[in-house]
Amino acid sequence: MINKKILIVEDEKAIRDMVRYSFINGDFILLEAENVQQAFNTVADERPDLILLDWMLPGKNGIDFIRELKKDSETSDIPIIMLTAKSEESDKVYGLTVGADDYIVKPFSPKELIARIKTVLSQSRQRLSALKSPSHSVLVSLMVKQRLSKLGLFWTMINDKLFF
Repeated sequence: MINKKILIVEDEKAIRDMVRYSFINGDFILLEAENVQQAFNTVADERPDLILLDWMLPGKNGIDFIRELKKDSETSDIPIIMLTAKSEESDKVYGLTVGADDYIVKPFSPKELIARIKTVLSQSRQRLSALKSPSHSVLVSLMVKQRLSKLGLFWTMINDKLFF
């Protein structure tokens, strides 16, 4: 997984710097955008392998950006991890429902961020592999597994709130 391009769409320079520092080992090339317009330009020019996306941005917000990317067949398969201060359960569910592949709340652990990036990239690679496979059932099976994984996360969050 060497030299994967990661686009961070974040208006706070300190957060972009922290992510850049997390990538010090060289596995990823960090592309940066401070707003949605810059992000669209970077996606068109560089075609990132994954996008780290803040929700609250100047101008258009991150959710609108996801919707636009998912509508376009050229960009709909780019995995997205929300990296945001919005920490309510309803925000997490909404972000995942709109099309984010994962959701990380700030402040975040750089080690966890790297682990989640690698996991989402691996899942994306498996999905693309399945698309190229002659067996459509492999793709369906993979998609069901990923959805069940997300539902398991939601169930855990609900149980934690209800019983603890």
